[in-house]
Amino acid sequence: MSSSKGRRPGPSDFGAANKEDDTPATLRIAPSTAGTSARIVSVPPLTSLCTRVFALHYHELAELKDSQNESYRWEKCTQMLRSIPDSFLPRILNAIITWCPRSPRPEHLTTYFMRGESVTLTPTLSVRKETITALARCNSLRRLELLGLGQISDAVFASAVKNLKHLKQVSFARSPKVGPSTISSLAKSAVLLEALDISFTGVTPVSLYPLLRSCTSLKTLKASGCLNWTDATFSKLLSQLGTMVFLQLTSIKFSQNQLSDKSFTPFLNRCPSLKRLDISFTGFRKNFVSGLMPALEKLNLTATFVNGQDLLRLLSSLNSMRNISLGSLGTDGKKTFLNGANLTLVDSVLGNMAATFNMTPLQKVNLAGNTKLGTSRGALRSFIRCIRNTCIELNLALTNTHSADLEGLVSEDPQTIPPLKSLNLSSTSVDDEVIQWISACLQLSNLEVAQTKVTSEGVLMLIDTLTNLQNIDVTGCRGVQVADRRHMFKIWEENHLHSG
Repeated sequence: MSSSKGRRPGPSDFGAANKEDDTPATLRIAPSTAGTSARIVSVPPLTSLCTRVFALHYHELAELKDSQNESYRWEKCTQMLRSIPDSFLPRILNAIITWCPRSPRPEHLTTYFMRGESVTLTPTLSVRKETITALARCNSLRRLELLGLGQISDAVFASAVKNLKHLKQVSFARSPKVGPSTISSLAKSAVLLEALDISFTGVTPVSLYPLLRSCTSLKTLKASGCLNWTDATFSKLLSQLGTMVFLQLTSIKFSQNQLSDKSFTPFLNRCPSLKRLDISFTGFRKNFVSGLMPALEKLNLTATFVNGQDLLRLLSSLNSMRNISLGSLGTDGKKTFLNGANLTLVDSVLGNMAATFNMTPLQKVNLAGNTKLGTSRGALRSFIRCIRNTCIELNLALTNTHSADLEGLVSEDPQTIPPLKSLNLSSTSVDDEVIQWISACLQLSNLEVAQTKVTSEGVLMLIDTLTNLQNIDVTGCRGVQVADRRHMFKIWEENHLHSG
Protein backbone atom coordinates (compact mmCIF):
# COMPACT_ATOMS: atom_id res chain seq x y z
CA MET A 1 0.00 0.00 0.00
CA SER A 2 1.28 3.47 -0.86
CA SER A 3 0.80 6.58 1.20
CA SER A 4 0.77 10.24 0.29
CA LYS A 5 1.69 11.44 3.76
CA GLY A 6 4.39 14.10 3.70
CA ARG A 7 4.16 14.58 -0.05
CA ARG A 8 3.09 17.68 -1.94
CA PRO A 9 1.38 17.41 -5.30
CA GLY A 10 3.61 18.23 -8.25
CA PRO A 11 2.65 19.81 -11.58
CA SER A 12 0.59 17.65 -13.93
CA ASP A 13 0.62 17.26 -17.67
CA PHE A 14 -0.14 20.45 -19.59
CA GLY A 15 -3.82 21.23 -19.59
CA ALA A 16 -4.66 18.04 -17.75
CA ALA A 17 -8.27 17.77 -16.67
CA ASN A 18 -9.04 18.25 -13.06
CA LYS A 19 -10.86 15.32 -11.46
CA GLU A 20 -13.47 17.74 -10.12
CA ASP A 21 -14.13 19.35 -13.50
CA ASP A 22 -17.06 17.12 -14.34
CA THR A 23 -17.96 15.88 -10.86
CA PRO A 24 -21.08 17.26 -9.15
CA ALA A 25 -20.26 19.16 -5.98
CA THR A 26 -22.13 16.67 -3.80
CA LEU A 27 -19.82 13.84 -4.88
CA ARG A 28 -16.60 15.50 -3.80
CA ILE A 29 -15.24 13.86 -0.68
CA ALA A 30 -12.79 15.63 1.59
CA PRO A 31 -9.34 13.97 1.56
CA SER A 32 -9.43 13.56 5.33
CA THR A 33 -12.42 11.23 5.08
CA ALA A 34 -11.32 9.24 2.05
CA GLY A 35 -10.94 5.48 2.31
CA THR A 36 -8.93 4.57 -0.77
CA SER A 37 -6.58 1.59 -0.86
CA ALA A 38 -3.76 1.31 -3.38
CA ARG A 39 -1.70 -1.69 -4.41
CA ILE A 40 2.01 -1.41 -5.17
CA VAL A 41 2.34 -3.28 -8.45
CA SER A 42 5.97 -2.62 -9.36
CA VAL A 43 9.29 -1.26 -8.10
CA PRO A 44 10.08 2.23 -9.48
CA PRO A 45 12.99 2.45 -11.96
CA LEU A 46 16.43 3.12 -10.51
CA THR A 47 16.47 6.61 -12.04
CA SER A 48 13.24 7.46 -10.18
CA LEU A 49 14.60 6.15 -6.88
CA CYS A 50 17.84 8.13 -7.29
CA THR A 51 15.89 11.28 -8.17
CA ARG A 52 13.71 10.80 -5.10
CA VAL A 53 16.71 10.36 -2.79
CA PHE A 54 18.30 13.52 -4.20
CA ALA A 55 15.04 15.44 -3.70
CA LEU A 56 14.69 14.24 -0.10
CA HIS A 57 18.18 15.49 0.75
CA TYR A 58 18.26 18.57 -1.47
CA HIS A 59 18.09 21.08 1.39
CA GLU A 60 20.74 19.26 3.38
CA LEU A 61 23.05 19.63 0.41
CA ALA A 62 22.10 23.28 -0.15
CA GLU A 63 22.88 24.14 3.47
CA LEU A 64 26.43 22.87 2.99
CA LYS A 65 27.14 26.03 1.00
CA ASP A 66 27.51 27.94 4.26
CA SER A 67 29.65 25.26 5.89
CA GLN A 68 33.36 26.02 6.04
CA ASN A 69 34.38 22.36 5.83
CA GLU A 70 31.63 20.93 3.60
CA SER A 71 30.97 23.68 1.04
CA TYR A 72 32.89 21.74 -1.62
CA ARG A 73 30.09 19.16 -1.63
CA TRP A 74 27.49 21.75 -2.58
CA GLU A 75 29.85 23.11 -5.24
CA LYS A 76 30.13 19.62 -6.70
CA CYS A 77 26.35 19.30 -6.59
CA THR A 78 25.88 22.57 -8.51
CA GLN A 79 28.33 21.39 -11.17
CA MET A 80 26.26 18.25 -11.62
CA LEU A 81 23.01 20.26 -11.79
CA ARG A 82 24.49 22.42 -14.56
CA SER A 83 25.47 19.32 -16.53
CA ILE A 84 22.03 17.68 -16.37
CA PRO A 85 20.26 17.67 -19.76
CA ASP A 86 17.56 20.33 -20.06
CA SER A 87 14.90 17.71 -20.78
CA PHE A 88 15.52 16.01 -17.41
CA LEU A 89 15.38 19.14 -15.25
CA PRO A 90 11.54 19.32 -14.94
CA ARG A 91 11.56 15.78 -13.60
CA ILE A 92 14.08 16.66 -10.89
CA LEU A 93 12.23 19.84 -9.95
CA ASN A 94 8.96 17.92 -9.78
CA ALA A 95 10.62 15.43 -7.41
CA ILE A 96 11.80 18.28 -5.17
CA ILE A 97 8.28 19.75 -5.14
CA THR A 98 6.83 16.36 -4.24
CA TRP A 99 9.31 15.00 -1.72
CA CYS A 100 11.34 17.87 -0.28
CA PRO A 101 9.89 19.37 2.93
CA ARG A 102 10.87 22.90 1.80
CA SER A 103 10.97 24.73 -1.51
CA PRO A 104 14.27 25.46 -3.30
CA ARG A 105 15.75 28.85 -2.61
CA PRO A 106 14.61 31.43 -5.19
CA GLU A 107 18.18 31.97 -6.40
CA HIS A 108 18.62 28.22 -6.88
CA LEU A 109 15.38 28.04 -8.84
CA THR A 110 16.44 30.70 -11.34
CA THR A 111 20.06 29.56 -11.57
CA TYR A 112 19.74 25.79 -11.92
CA PHE A 113 16.19 24.93 -12.98
CA MET A 114 14.91 27.69 -15.26
CA ARG A 115 16.49 26.68 -18.55
CA GLY A 116 15.69 24.49 -21.51
CA GLU A 117 12.40 24.25 -23.37
CA SER A 118 10.02 23.74 -20.44
CA VAL A 119 9.43 25.61 -17.16
CA THR A 120 6.66 25.04 -14.62
CA LEU A 121 6.27 27.32 -11.61
CA THR A 122 3.72 26.77 -8.82
CA PRO A 123 3.07 28.28 -5.36
CA THR A 124 4.97 25.42 -3.69
CA LEU A 125 8.17 26.92 -5.14
CA SER A 126 7.74 30.26 -3.29
CA VAL A 127 7.79 32.14 -6.58
CA ARG A 128 8.63 35.84 -6.33
CA LYS A 129 8.45 38.75 -8.75
CA GLU A 130 12.17 38.29 -9.48
CA THR A 131 11.54 34.66 -10.40
CA ILE A 132 8.98 35.62 -13.05
CA THR A 133 11.16 38.43 -14.33
CA ALA A 134 14.01 35.95 -14.85
CA LEU A 135 11.90 34.13 -17.44
CA ALA A 136 12.74 36.88 -19.93
CA ARG A 137 16.18 35.33 -20.45
CA CYS A 138 14.75 31.86 -21.21
CA ASN A 139 14.76 32.42 -24.96
CA SER A 140 14.42 28.75 -25.89
CA LEU A 141 11.18 28.15 -23.96
CA ARG A 142 8.54 26.13 -25.81
CA ARG A 143 6.33 25.26 -22.85
CA LEU A 144 5.54 27.57 -19.92
CA GLU A 145 3.24 26.90 -16.96
CA LEU A 146 2.72 29.62 -14.35
CA LEU A 147 0.10 28.04 -12.13
CA GLY A 148 -1.72 29.44 -9.11
CA LEU A 149 0.55 32.46 -8.71
CA GLY A 150 -1.85 34.84 -7.02
CA GLN A 151 0.69 37.43 -5.86
CA ILE A 152 2.17 38.27 -9.27
CA SER A 153 0.71 41.24 -11.16
CA ASP A 154 -0.48 41.37 -14.74
CA ALA A 155 2.31 43.80 -15.63
CA VAL A 156 5.02 41.43 -14.35
CA PHE A 157 3.61 38.50 -16.32
CA ALA A 158 3.34 40.69 -19.43
CA SER A 159 6.98 41.80 -19.15
CA ALA A 160 8.18 38.23 -18.68
CA VAL A 161 6.61 36.83 -21.87
CA LYS A 162 7.03 39.77 -24.23
CA ASN A 163 10.24 38.38 -25.81
CA LEU A 164 9.53 34.64 -25.65
CA LYS A 165 9.07 34.05 -29.37
CA HIS A 166 9.22 30.24 -29.42
CA LEU A 167 6.39 29.49 -27.00
CA LYS A 168 3.94 26.83 -28.14
CA GLN A 169 2.20 25.86 -24.90
CA VAL A 170 1.30 28.38 -22.19
CA SER A 171 -0.80 27.96 -19.06
CA PHE A 172 -1.64 30.70 -16.55
CA ALA A 173 -4.33 28.58 -14.85
CA ARG A 174 -5.42 29.87 -11.43
CA SER A 175 -3.13 32.91 -11.57
CA PRO A 176 -5.95 35.44 -10.99
CA LYS A 177 -4.01 38.62 -11.80
CA VAL A 178 -3.13 37.53 -15.33
CA GLY A 179 -5.14 39.86 -17.54
CA PRO A 180 -5.29 41.81 -20.82
CA SER A 181 -1.70 43.11 -20.62
CA THR A 182 -0.26 39.59 -20.47
CA ILE A 183 -2.41 38.40 -23.35
CA SER A 184 -1.43 41.45 -25.40
CA SER A 185 2.28 40.69 -24.89
CA LEU A 186 1.72 37.06 -25.74
CA ALA A 187 -0.15 37.96 -28.93
CA LYS A 188 2.81 40.02 -30.13
CA SER A 189 5.57 37.57 -29.26
CA ALA A 190 4.23 34.01 -29.31
CA VAL A 191 2.84 33.79 -32.83
CA LEU A 192 3.67 30.06 -32.88
CA LEU A 193 1.36 29.41 -29.92
CA GLU A 194 -0.62 26.16 -30.15
CA ALA A 195 -2.16 25.80 -26.66
CA LEU A 196 -3.32 28.41 -24.14
CA ASP A 197 -4.92 27.91 -20.71
CA ILE A 198 -6.26 31.05 -18.99
CA SER A 199 -8.64 29.28 -16.61
CA PHE A 200 -9.47 31.16 -13.39
CA THR A 201 -7.63 34.30 -14.49
CA GLY A 202 -8.68 37.91 -15.05
CA VAL A 203 -8.44 37.72 -18.83
CA THR A 204 -11.45 39.31 -20.56
CA PRO A 205 -12.99 37.78 -23.70
CA VAL A 206 -12.33 40.82 -25.91
CA SER A 207 -8.64 40.91 -24.91
CA LEU A 208 -8.25 37.55 -26.69
CA TYR A 209 -9.01 39.06 -30.09
CA PRO A 210 -5.41 40.14 -30.96
CA LEU A 211 -4.14 36.70 -29.93
CA LEU A 212 -6.78 34.82 -31.94
CA ARG A 213 -5.88 36.95 -34.92
CA SER A 214 -2.09 36.58 -34.70
CA CYS A 215 -1.75 33.01 -33.37
CA THR A 216 -3.16 31.18 -36.37
CA SER A 217 -1.75 27.82 -35.21
CA LEU A 218 -3.78 27.81 -31.98
CA LYS A 219 -5.24 24.34 -31.41
CA THR A 220 -6.26 24.37 -27.74
CA LEU A 221 -8.02 27.15 -25.81
CA LYS A 222 -9.02 26.70 -22.17
CA ALA A 223 -10.83 29.44 -20.28
CA SER A 224 -12.72 27.89 -17.37
CA GLY A 225 -13.93 29.70 -14.27
CA CYS A 226 -13.34 33.22 -15.55
CA LEU A 227 -15.75 35.34 -13.50
CA ASN A 228 -15.87 38.16 -16.03
CA TRP A 229 -16.95 35.87 -18.88
CA THR A 230 -20.64 36.61 -19.37
CA ASP A 231 -22.81 36.90 -22.47
CA ALA A 232 -22.41 40.67 -22.28
CA THR A 233 -18.60 40.65 -22.14
CA PHE A 234 -18.32 37.82 -24.67
CA SER A 235 -20.43 39.78 -27.17
CA LYS A 236 -17.61 42.34 -27.37
CA LEU A 237 -15.28 39.62 -28.63
CA LEU A 238 -17.86 38.34 -31.11
CA SER A 239 -18.30 41.84 -32.54
CA GLN A 240 -14.56 42.03 -33.22
CA LEU A 241 -14.27 38.66 -34.97
CA GLY A 242 -16.14 39.56 -38.13
CA THR A 243 -15.96 36.58 -40.50
CA MET A 244 -12.96 34.99 -38.78
CA VAL A 245 -12.93 31.17 -38.75
CA PHE A 246 -10.60 29.04 -36.57
CA LEU A 247 -9.67 26.11 -38.78
CA GLN A 248 -6.86 24.89 -36.50
CA LEU A 249 -8.78 25.03 -33.22
CA THR A 250 -9.54 21.46 -32.14
CA SER A 251 -10.02 21.73 -28.36
CA ILE A 252 -12.10 24.24 -26.35
CA LYS A 253 -12.84 24.31 -22.63
CA PHE A 254 -15.18 27.10 -21.51
CA SER A 255 -16.59 25.38 -18.40
CA GLN A 256 -17.74 27.12 -15.19
CA ASN A 257 -18.43 30.41 -16.96
CA GLN A 258 -21.59 32.54 -17.05
CA LEU A 259 -22.11 31.89 -20.75
CA SER A 260 -25.19 30.60 -22.57
CA ASP A 261 -26.27 29.59 -26.07
CA LYS A 262 -26.16 33.26 -27.02
CA SER A 263 -22.35 33.10 -26.79
CA PHE A 264 -21.66 29.46 -27.57
CA THR A 265 -23.53 29.15 -30.85
CA PRO A 266 -21.87 31.99 -32.83
CA PHE A 267 -18.39 31.13 -31.53
CA LEU A 268 -18.53 27.36 -31.96
CA ASN A 269 -19.85 27.73 -35.49
CA ARG A 270 -16.46 29.24 -36.32
CA CYS A 271 -14.66 26.04 -35.23
CA PRO A 272 -15.39 23.37 -37.87
CA SER A 273 -12.40 21.20 -36.87
CA LEU A 274 -13.35 20.91 -33.19
CA LYS A 275 -12.64 17.50 -31.61
CA ARG A 276 -12.93 18.24 -27.89
CA LEU A 277 -15.51 20.54 -26.27
CA ASP A 278 -16.14 21.18 -22.56
CA ILE A 279 -18.95 23.61 -21.71
CA SER A 280 -19.90 21.98 -18.40
CA PHE A 281 -21.33 24.03 -15.53
CA THR A 282 -22.60 26.75 -17.88
CA GLY A 283 -25.98 28.03 -19.07
CA PHE A 284 -25.93 25.96 -22.26
CA ARG A 285 -29.35 24.62 -23.30
CA LYS A 286 -29.86 23.55 -26.90
CA ASN A 287 -28.91 25.97 -29.68
CA PHE A 288 -25.79 24.02 -30.53
CA VAL A 289 -25.21 23.33 -34.23
CA SER A 290 -23.50 19.94 -33.99
CA GLY A 291 -23.70 19.29 -37.72
CA LEU A 292 -20.92 21.81 -38.23
CA MET A 293 -18.52 19.76 -36.09
CA PRO A 294 -18.49 16.24 -37.53
CA ALA A 295 -15.08 15.48 -35.99
CA LEU A 296 -16.21 16.00 -32.36
CA GLU A 297 -14.80 13.15 -30.23
CA LYS A 298 -15.15 14.49 -26.68
CA LEU A 299 -18.14 16.38 -25.28
CA ASN A 300 -18.71 17.49 -21.69
CA LEU A 301 -22.20 18.81 -20.92
CA THR A 302 -22.16 18.08 -17.18
CA ALA A 303 -24.42 20.43 -15.18
CA THR A 304 -25.96 22.16 -18.18
CA PHE A 305 -29.66 22.67 -18.86
CA VAL A 306 -30.10 20.39 -21.87
CA ASN A 307 -33.41 18.51 -21.96
CA GLY A 308 -33.74 14.91 -23.08
CA GLN A 309 -35.09 15.47 -26.59
CA ASP A 310 -32.56 18.17 -27.44
CA LEU A 311 -29.82 15.89 -26.15
CA LEU A 312 -30.90 13.07 -28.46
CA ARG A 313 -31.02 15.41 -31.46
CA LEU A 314 -27.58 16.69 -30.56
CA LEU A 315 -26.02 13.24 -30.20
CA SER A 316 -27.59 11.75 -33.32
CA SER A 317 -25.18 13.61 -35.60
CA LEU A 318 -22.00 13.05 -33.56
CA ASN A 319 -20.77 9.82 -35.10
CA SER A 320 -17.14 10.29 -34.01
CA MET A 321 -17.93 10.52 -30.29
CA ARG A 322 -15.50 8.65 -27.99
CA ASN A 323 -15.76 10.49 -24.66
CA ILE A 324 -19.01 11.92 -23.28
CA SER A 325 -19.87 13.48 -19.89
CA LEU A 326 -23.52 14.07 -19.09
CA GLY A 327 -23.45 14.45 -15.32
CA SER A 328 -26.35 16.14 -13.47
CA LEU A 329 -28.12 17.25 -16.64
CA GLY A 330 -30.76 19.90 -16.04
CA THR A 331 -29.05 21.45 -13.00
CA ASP A 332 -26.12 23.62 -12.07
CA GLY A 333 -24.32 20.70 -10.38
CA LYS A 334 -24.72 22.12 -6.88
CA LYS A 335 -26.45 20.53 -3.90
CA THR A 336 -29.75 21.98 -5.03
CA PHE A 337 -30.09 19.23 -7.63
CA LEU A 338 -30.59 16.51 -5.04
CA ASN A 339 -34.37 16.86 -5.10
CA GLY A 340 -34.19 15.57 -8.68
CA ALA A 341 -37.06 17.73 -9.92
CA ASN A 342 -35.06 19.39 -12.69
CA LEU A 343 -32.95 16.44 -13.82
CA THR A 344 -33.49 15.71 -17.51
CA LEU A 345 -31.54 12.49 -18.12
CA VAL A 346 -34.05 9.73 -17.35
CA ASP A 347 -34.32 6.05 -18.27
CA SER A 348 -36.40 6.64 -21.39
CA VAL A 349 -33.81 9.07 -22.77
CA LEU A 350 -31.01 6.68 -21.85
CA GLY A 351 -32.79 3.91 -23.75
CA ASN A 352 -32.83 6.03 -26.90
CA MET A 353 -29.20 6.96 -26.31
CA ALA A 354 -28.34 3.27 -26.25
CA ALA A 355 -29.70 2.91 -29.76
CA THR A 356 -27.65 5.93 -30.85
CA PHE A 357 -24.41 4.71 -29.34
CA ASN A 358 -24.84 1.08 -30.35
CA MET A 359 -22.83 1.87 -33.48
CA THR A 360 -20.43 4.32 -31.80
CA PRO A 361 -17.31 2.99 -30.01
CA LEU A 362 -17.62 5.02 -26.80
CA GLN A 363 -14.55 4.77 -24.57
CA LYS A 364 -15.37 7.09 -21.66
CA VAL A 365 -18.86 7.73 -20.27
CA ASN A 366 -19.84 9.90 -17.29
CA LEU A 367 -23.47 9.85 -16.13
CA ALA A 368 -22.80 10.86 -12.51
CA GLY A 369 -25.40 12.77 -10.54
CA ASN A 370 -28.42 11.81 -12.66
CA THR A 371 -30.42 10.43 -9.75
CA LYS A 372 -33.43 9.51 -11.90
CA LEU A 373 -31.41 6.94 -13.83
CA GLY A 374 -32.18 3.36 -12.78
CA THR A 375 -35.66 3.99 -11.42
CA SER A 376 -37.06 1.59 -14.02
CA ARG A 377 -35.18 -1.69 -14.22
CA GLY A 378 -33.44 -2.59 -17.46
CA ALA A 379 -32.53 0.80 -18.98
CA LEU A 380 -29.09 1.04 -17.41
CA ARG A 381 -28.39 -2.62 -18.07
CA SER A 382 -29.22 -2.20 -21.76
CA PHE A 383 -27.06 0.91 -22.04
CA ILE A 384 -24.10 -0.81 -20.36
CA ARG A 385 -24.55 -3.76 -22.71
CA CYS A 386 -24.28 -1.41 -25.72
CA ILE A 387 -20.97 0.11 -24.60
CA ARG A 388 -19.33 -2.85 -22.81
CA ASN A 389 -17.07 -3.87 -25.72
CA THR A 390 -15.41 -0.44 -26.08
CA CYS A 391 -15.83 1.48 -22.81
CA ILE A 392 -12.71 1.85 -20.65
CA GLU A 393 -14.06 4.41 -18.13
CA LEU A 394 -17.61 4.43 -16.75
CA ASN A 395 -18.94 6.79 -14.05
CA LEU A 396 -22.37 6.01 -12.60
CA ALA A 397 -21.85 7.70 -9.23
CA LEU A 398 -24.94 9.11 -7.51
CA THR A 399 -27.40 7.37 -9.82
CA ASN A 400 -30.01 4.76 -8.88
CA THR A 401 -27.82 1.96 -10.21
CA HIS A 402 -28.48 -1.50 -8.75
CA SER A 403 -26.20 -4.52 -8.75
CA ALA A 404 -28.25 -6.29 -11.44
CA ASP A 405 -27.66 -3.39 -13.85
CA LEU A 406 -23.98 -4.33 -14.04
CA GLU A 407 -24.94 -7.68 -15.58
CA GLY A 408 -24.69 -5.73 -18.82
CA LEU A 409 -20.91 -5.89 -18.49
CA VAL A 410 -20.85 -9.64 -19.08
CA SER A 411 -20.74 -10.87 -22.66
CA GLU A 412 -22.52 -13.96 -23.93
CA ASP A 413 -19.12 -15.11 -25.13
CA PRO A 414 -17.07 -16.11 -22.05
CA GLN A 415 -13.88 -15.51 -24.02
CA THR A 416 -14.72 -11.80 -24.45
CA ILE A 417 -13.16 -9.68 -21.72
CA PRO A 418 -14.59 -6.16 -21.22
CA PRO A 419 -11.90 -3.47 -21.73
CA LEU A 420 -13.19 -1.49 -18.72
CA LYS A 421 -10.34 -0.06 -16.61
CA SER A 422 -12.12 2.44 -14.37
CA LEU A 423 -15.58 2.12 -12.78
CA ASN A 424 -17.27 4.54 -10.37
CA LEU A 425 -20.33 3.25 -8.50
CA SER A 426 -20.10 5.59 -5.49
CA SER A 427 -23.39 6.54 -3.81
CA THR A 428 -25.41 3.96 -5.75
CA SER A 429 -27.59 1.06 -4.58
CA VAL A 430 -25.08 -1.71 -5.32
CA ASP A 431 -24.11 -4.37 -2.79
CA ASP A 432 -21.99 -7.53 -2.82
CA GLU A 433 -24.18 -8.97 -5.58
CA VAL A 434 -22.34 -6.65 -7.98
CA ILE A 435 -19.07 -8.53 -7.37
CA GLN A 436 -19.98 -11.35 -9.75
CA TRP A 437 -20.46 -8.91 -12.62
CA ILE A 438 -17.45 -6.71 -11.92
CA SER A 439 -15.29 -9.82 -11.67
CA ALA A 440 -15.65 -10.26 -15.43
CA CYS A 441 -13.71 -7.00 -15.99
CA LEU A 442 -10.23 -8.48 -15.73
CA GLN A 443 -8.57 -5.28 -16.96
CA LEU A 444 -10.13 -3.13 -14.23
CA SER A 445 -7.50 -1.05 -12.38
CA ASN A 446 -9.60 1.56 -10.55
CA LEU A 447 -12.88 0.92 -8.69
CA GLU A 448 -14.90 3.39 -6.60
CA VAL A 449 -17.72 1.99 -4.48
CA ALA A 450 -17.79 4.69 -1.77
CA GLN A 451 -20.98 4.98 0.26
CA THR A 452 -22.49 1.72 -1.00
CA LYS A 453 -23.50 -1.56 0.67
CA VAL A 454 -20.38 -3.40 -0.50
CA THR A 455 -18.64 -5.26 2.36
CA SER A 456 -15.08 -6.26 3.20
CA GLU A 457 -15.81 -9.81 2.07
CA GLY A 458 -16.90 -8.61 -1.34
CA VAL A 459 -13.91 -6.30 -1.73
CA LEU A 460 -11.44 -9.07 -0.85
CA MET A 461 -13.10 -11.39 -3.37
CA LEU A 462 -12.61 -8.73 -6.04
CA ILE A 463 -8.95 -8.20 -5.17
CA ASP A 464 -8.45 -11.95 -5.37
CA THR A 465 -9.99 -12.09 -8.85
CA LEU A 466 -8.84 -8.83 -10.46
CA THR A 467 -5.05 -8.95 -10.52
CA ASN A 468 -4.84 -5.62 -12.37
CA LEU A 469 -6.83 -3.75 -9.70
CA GLN A 470 -4.61 -1.00 -8.24
CA ASN A 471 -7.01 1.36 -6.43
CA ILE A 472 -10.32 0.80 -4.66
CA ASP A 473 -12.34 3.44 -2.80
CA VAL A 474 -14.61 2.17 -0.03
CA THR A 475 -15.15 5.49 1.77
CA GLY A 476 -18.34 5.43 3.82
CA CYS A 477 -19.06 1.71 3.26
CA ARG A 478 -20.57 0.49 6.53
CA GLY A 479 -19.72 -3.09 5.64
CA VAL A 480 -16.01 -2.18 5.79
CA GLN A 481 -14.46 -1.23 9.12
CA VAL A 482 -13.16 2.33 9.18
CA ALA A 483 -9.67 1.19 10.19
CA ASP A 484 -9.51 -1.18 7.20
CA ARG A 485 -10.66 1.15 4.43
CA ARG A 486 -7.20 2.32 3.39
CA HIS A 487 -5.60 -1.08 3.81
CA MET A 488 -7.68 -3.55 1.80
CA PHE A 489 -4.77 -4.78 -0.32
CA LYS A 490 -2.60 -5.25 2.76
CA ILE A 491 -5.38 -7.22 4.47
CA TRP A 492 -5.74 -9.39 1.38
CA GLU A 493 -1.98 -10.08 1.35
CA GLU A 494 -1.98 -10.98 5.06
CA ASN A 495 -4.94 -13.33 4.58
CA HIS A 496 -3.08 -15.11 1.80
CA LEU A 497 0.06 -15.43 3.90
CA HIS A 498 -1.90 -16.99 6.76
CA SER A 499 -3.84 -19.31 4.48
CA GLY A 500 -0.61 -20.39 2.77
